[in-house]
Amino acid sequence: MNTITVFWYYSGVMIFRQAAPRPPKPDGGRIAQKQRTRMQLLQAARDLRASGRVPSVADVADATGISRTTAYRYFPTQETLLAEAIADPLIDAVAEAVAGVRDQSDVMKRVDAAFAALAPLLLQHEPELRTLLKISLENSLGEAHKRHMPLLSGRWIMAWENILDPLRSHVPLKTYAVMVRTLGTLLSVETLNVLRDACDLDEKATINALRSAARAMVSGFLLQIHKGKTP
Repeated sequence: MNTITVFWYYSGVMIFRQAAPRPPKPDGGRIAQKQRTRMQLLQAARDLRASGRVPSVADVADATGISRTTAYRYFPTQETLLAEAIADPLIDAVAEAVAGVRDQSDVMKRVDAAFAALAPLLLQHEPELRTLLKISLENSLGEAHKRHMPLLSGRWIMAWENILDPLRSHVPLKTYAVMVRTLGTLLSVETLNVLRDACDLDEKATINALRSAARAMVSGFLLQIHKGKTP
């Protein structure tokens, strides 16, 4: 059964019970085929996005020659398709950006370098992020909608976890977690909406604003630590 809360942990595995009294074992060939089908659909979504489209489930099914019925079994909604198609590259980019500054002990330079790398990528994926937000807001009107936006779930936070590592030993663990997550809110489609729509900034100004906001936030963290007051 598919799950949305942590969208990259789809089970996608069928266990076949054997007649002999042995524990059930997965059919490796079938699992591999299911994984290949999933990857075909995701790659088609990324290719269509690269051509300037925000693809639907039907679009990727048609592009791959996979039946729409099958495609919808893997991705019941456009939201789940886009979430997985764009989240993996974004999460990988976050992990790479954080890894790229791990030897930088100056937390201000560390954060600024990470935002310099990630802000343009956020803008690159702005159309599908806006689509995800639109779908999520529409779904949230229904009482049955219990899902979280995928980019705010487990792997995103894990990838971002070490961004403030030089401050880790200066604050309680809970406070460090709050700082990391607070800084991470700047890398969101909601922040893009404010900067691009409400403030009418172009791409260059948006990147500069994100970097400036990140530096200001880190300055606030450092000031609180210096005064012995942590959030």
